[in-house]
Amino acid sequence: MFTVGAVDTLDLLFRKSRHRKRSSQLRSMAHRIVLALTVALGFTEANAAGPTGMMLQQWCSGTEQSLDGMGCTYFLLGFLNGLSTTDGFADGASKVWCFPSGITAGQVELIVKKFMREHPEELHRSAAAIAGRALYIPYSCKKS
Repeated sequence: MFTVGAVDTLDLLFRKSRHRKRSSQLRSMAHRIVLALTVALGFTEANAAGPTGMMLQQWCSGTEQSLDGMGCTYFLLGFLNGLSTTDGFADGASKVWCFPSGITAGQVELIVKKFMREHPEELHRSAAAIAGRALYIPYSCKKS
C-alpha cells in the first residue's frame, strides 16, 4: 500500500532536519495525516479492482477448510497486519488502533462477521471499509 512508502519518505525528510524537537512534532503530525488518510480512503466506496463487502461476506460464509473460508481468514489477517504496521509508525498520542496483545484471527473474524450481519446495508462498500469499520468500534484508541 502506498502509505508505508509515504511514511518512509516522510521519515527520511524529517531526519535531515536540524531541529530535532520540531522534526519530531512534524513527523508525528505527518504520521497522523498519513494514518487518517489510510483509514479514510479505506472507508470509501468499493474500488472496481478490490474486493467488496459482498465478496468478503461470501468468503466469510464458507467453512474454515473451504477456499472461501481461508480467503476470509487470510484477507482479515492481512488487513489486521496492515493496520498494525501502519499504526506502528505513529507515536502514542497519534495511535488510532489499540489492539490487545494476543488478538487472534478467530476474534477478528467473529467481529467482522457480526458487523456484516448487523449492517447488510454497508456491504456495497469495499471489503477494507467493512473490516475497518467493524474493528474500529472495539479497538480504536480511546482519547482521554
